[in-house]
Amino acid sequence: MKKHSDKPKRGFFRIFGKTLDVVRKIILNLIFWSLLVFIALALIPGRVKVKEDSLLYIQPQGQIVDALSLSDYPARLSPLLSSVSETSSIDMGLAIRRAAQDDRIIGLVLDCSGLSYASLAVLQDLEKDLNHFRESGKRIYAWSPSYNQYAYYLASTASLIYLDEMGSVTLSGFGVFQTYFKKGMDKWDLGMAVFQAGDYKSFVEPYMYEKMSQGVKEDNRRWTGNLWHQVLSALAENRSLTETDLTKWIEDYPAALSGTGKSGAELALEGKLIDVRGTWETFSSEMTKVTGYENDSRSFRSVHWLDYLEETEKRVKLPSGKSVAVITASGEIHSGSGSGWTIASRDLIDRLESAENNRSVRAIVLRLDTGGGSAYASEEVRRTLERLRSRGITVLVSMGGITASGGYWIASESDELWCSPGTITGSIGVFSMVPETDRFLEEHLGITGDGVGTTWMSGQGRPDQPLNRSSRQVLQAGVDSTYSQFLRIVSENRNIPVDALEPLARGRIWTGEEAVSAGLADRIGSLTEAVERAAELAHLEEYHLYYVPRAGQDMQGLLSQLLGGIMSLISKQTLVGIPDLPSSQLTPGKIYALSPISDKNIFFHVDNRLVR
Repeated sequence: MKKHSDKPKRGFFRIFGKTLDVVRKIILNLIFWSLLVFIALALIPGRVKVKEDSLLYIQPQGQIVDALSLSDYPARLSPLLSSVSETSSIDMGLAIRRAAQDDRIIGLVLDCSGLSYASLAVLQDLEKDLNHFRESGKRIYAWSPSYNQYAYYLASTASLIYLDEMGSVTLSGFGVFQTYFKKGMDKWDLGMAVFQAGDYKSFVEPYMYEKMSQGVKEDNRRWTGNLWHQVLSALAENRSLTETDLTKWIEDYPAALSGTGKSGAELALEGKLIDVRGTWETFSSEMTKVTGYENDSRSFRSVHWLDYLEETEKRVKLPSGKSVAVITASGEIHSGSGSGWTIASRDLIDRLESAENNRSVRAIVLRLDTGGGSAYASEEVRRTLERLRSRGITVLVSMGGITASGGYWIASESDELWCSPGTITGSIGVFSMVPETDRFLEEHLGITGDGVGTTWMSGQGRPDQPLNRSSRQVLQAGVDSTYSQFLRIVSENRNIPVDALEPLARGRIWTGEEAVSAGLADRIGSLTEAVERAAELAHLEEYHLYYVPRAGQDMQGLLSQLLGGIMSLISKQTLVGIPDLPSSQLTPGKIYALSPISDKNIFFHVDNRLVR
């Protein structure tokens, strides 16, 4: 009887298991075929027709960067390839400049609703493109449900700024904050042997002190103040206000918001930061009056800027013959090969040599956005630039949002060095760090180490052995030697005597404005202007641009990114601002030329969220 009663149970579980297996296969097949359809649609070129009296519709998504980390793949695939949205400032600027000369485009819509971050240098480059568009006699219309500092900087160039009635404008300035570990390390008997050259090389301070040193604090206050002055000056000019007006509005904002009962949008309107309060429907209705009603979109007549780029690319006639190669590189510097988030010396050298081997290339513009990294990897790239210059190829470096430490090591090897006013550069200094865990192991875990060796190097590097005096001498000597080499390279390339250069070095950070004044850079200008100058230096009257691509990604990497992106979409996880990527994977004993803001370590609040 007992066996007979078990049969229905086993039958139930067998049927249940088969049902689950069928459901699993259905779900997997749906995902698989959906992916195939999505990829096919992304790869099929669309037919775009730009109609007369259209508005160019620009909606930057996520971070605005010089070049997309996933630029090898169609733009429609980017949501599945990465959970971090990016917009290319180079492509956006190109679309704006083309539209300025296109009679079919009568204006530009700047939808800032999806913009989370852009460096000040990138914003200043785009500001020039947008001003060029306005100078062509066309109007810019900006809209967003709320404006963070980056979005409002771009929007300030508009002829009319619209803000949703429930929105606000956030101008939070700049600040540098670091987490300090010294107190906790002392508590757990952990140590960090620090070897540095440069009093202001503050990357190592969290392991040495419990708070920011006074000298570094004053230096940070200087250059962040300079950046903030640049922002206020640009906003004031764009909005026909004064810096005093903006400063007072920011200072009075909390009291006005709580004391008057007015909304953030009302205060922005009263302060003349915006022109119109209204919903997207209000804005769309006003744009319809500009272009007329479009039946296809049931709204105003417009063309998306990515579609516009695709359509105009077919119309551009490139001059044959000589070219200027443009190479973009961003992220921390390290040896070997790496991902799109880093500057791997081998990969960058391959791209430089690819341009060198192209017989049409007469000049190379290297666009850098990096806080530095490995001193040796930086030197590997610099030597390649030195060789290219010796062969008669013009090399011009354009510094982006940040080009400091190892980035500046590379940048100094150029015929001319350009930057934006808001570029963060300098930080000429080096350091090395070695964790010390022997006391922690002994005091807290009861683990000790002992043995014999034939030289002072024997046993060094073991976690249960402290650094001896000879090791410390060698490590500090290596740092001092690398710093001297850094100074010599900059001194020779920038034609600044070492005695005059040393006060500018020591790990100090400078803005682009300050760097040009001090002789650390040659000119202020956008990437577009830098390209024009490179052609001039190479004596090219007619030329075409050659954007040197990064090495393609293998199928395993692509599938990995696809899976990660899909899971991110399923879980509805979104990243705000800059991704909190790890700082450099520091190898104990290696020497680094790395800025303390290498991961754009500038904090401020945007819409009540902490953005890094």
